[in-house]
Amino acid sequence: MSTRYSLKYSVSEYLDIDHMSDFRHEYLNGEIFAMTGGSISHIRIREATSQSLSNQLMDSQCEVLGGDMRVKTEANFYTYPDLVVVCGEALVEKFEGKETLMNPKVIIEILSKSTRNYDKGSKFELYKHITSFDEYVLIDQYQPHIVVYTKQSDNNWIVTAESKVKDSEITLSTINCVLALNHIYRKVEFQQKITKK
Repeated sequence: MSTRYSLKYSVSEYLDIDHMSDFRHEYLNGEIFAMTGGSISHIRIREATSQSLSNQLMDSQCEVLGGDMRVKTEANFYTYPDLVVVCGEALVEKFEGKETLMNPKVIIEILSKSTRNYDKGSKFELYKHITSFDEYVLIDQYQPHIVVYTKQSDNNWIVTAESKVKDSEITLSTINCVLALNHIYRKVEFQQKITKK
């Protein structure tokens, strides 16, 4: 989360503010938080990931929805993941003409310096309130590193795939897809670390 508004708002007021604004907002417990924009690396990673998954899911019952798709959890948390995958019919809350997705199966977040801890911590906990949510993918934008968390039959979450090797692949088991790090990071320029002699 980023900039916080000072008042308490209803869901209707939040949706109106979000709809009329040029940038996106999160909503939780009556509070509204303005979300920051992404870097060029962030956007490149998001688009490459979306393209890869969309191609693989073309003949399936699943589809990839981009960062303009607002998502709601059972904890009454509204937010915008970087990408989501929905399988089967998309369940959409329609509130005064504004649509919010309620049943993502896979959620993908691209980590930034300002959101890294949030995406790994409290935001992940809020996402866990979504019944359909089965897999969480965290993609680092500053170095090749992807981590996949998968929900188990006992509702616990474990790391089921992780790689820091650019010439490697990871599997998203719940949708039977593979992400090749070379493809995901193909146009991303990483800053080289300077080592002191």
